[in-house]
Amino acid sequence: MGVREERRRALLQGLSDAAWESFDQLAETSVEELARRAGVSKRTFFRIYESKEAALYGDWRESLTQLREFVQSRSPDERVATTLLELSRGWALMTEADRPRALARRRRSQHHRGMGQYEEGVIWPTFRKTVSEELMQRGTGPEDAALVASVLASVLASAKTRWLDQEGVSLLRAVNEAWACVSIAL
Repeated sequence: MGVREERRRALLQGLSDAAWESFDQLAETSVEELARRAGVSKRTFFRIYESKEAALYGDWRESLTQLREFVQSRSPDERVATTLLELSRGWALMTEADRPRALARRRRSQHHRGMGQYEEGVIWPTFRKTVSEELMQRGTGPEDAALVASVLASVLASAKTRWLDQEGVSLLRAVNEAWACVSIAL
């Protein structure tokens, strides 16, 4: 990793940390204040994050890059279902450590509309679009790619909900069980 990339990651982390430090008062905390705490300007903040809520999700776009790389690394002969199952399992393992923050974001979204809207209106649609694009690169038609991407997003969202709702359930287990339900339905 180059110096520029290290600086970018440190900046993302600093802004995200500032948002988390203000978590309980985020609605009352200005973007200027968050930027000041991270040692940057308001303009720099908005070059990186669209909103205060976005900063609480950190560098989620990096996971889309990893998703693309994962799909591209798979054999073109591999069944799409196998690729997506393995992708789901990798996502679960990568996301598992974020449980405390995921729970905190969920609690916040129950009292602050912007929080839930960001995940539902930005993150999941971008995820579906990325998956769809990668499937089309593998030769899947646009309509089928969009449908499969929507099913994948639904599986992951369902698994994430179960994982957050039930203390003793790992995200990997929830993903595997969600895929089992999809398999039965098909």
